[in-house]
Amino acid sequence: MKERIWLLPVALIVFLTTALLTVILIRLQNPFAVFPRFHVPYMAFFSLLALLAEHYLAPGRDRPWLTAAIPAALAFGLLPWAAALATPEQALRLGAAGGVVFCVCAFSFRSLQRRWARDPSALLAPAVGALGLFLASQAFASLLRGEKNGVSPLTSFRGYDNIY
Repeated sequence: MKERIWLLPVALIVFLTTALLTVILIRLQNPFAVFPRFHVPYMAFFSLLALLAEHYLAPGRDRPWLTAAIPAALAFGLLPWAAALATPEQALRLGAAGGVVFCVCAFSFRSLQRRWARDPSALLAPAVGALGLFLASQAFASLLRGEKNGVSPLTSFRGYDNIY
């Protein structure tokens, strides 16, 4: 059987592209639409979604989580910039933050995945674990938000009428 090396980065790019195209299409219909800021919980959501897709589509695949963070940083940085939703400076910050968030999510998910490997009958355990990690990322982001006027330079990016 062929080894699916690029499944994780491709899944992340597909999910991010779908979300960005949805934002663009909504912007075309309603130019004054206000979107939530793109910060840590959303990055964790897309990272965990890609990790779940890889877990279910390529079971037993164990990759180094640190090397998977490089394509993730490129995806989080380049896709919003290519969609004209971020300036180059914001794209660099998004890429750096996205790479770190993906790295942490992948490390946490892989450590949980090793525990699930002992009991193959737990089909919903990865989804429940990913939900728990997503809720933990929301709690972590709420701790980071109180730095300066309620906005942290790490977790939220201003620009383009509150898109991020």
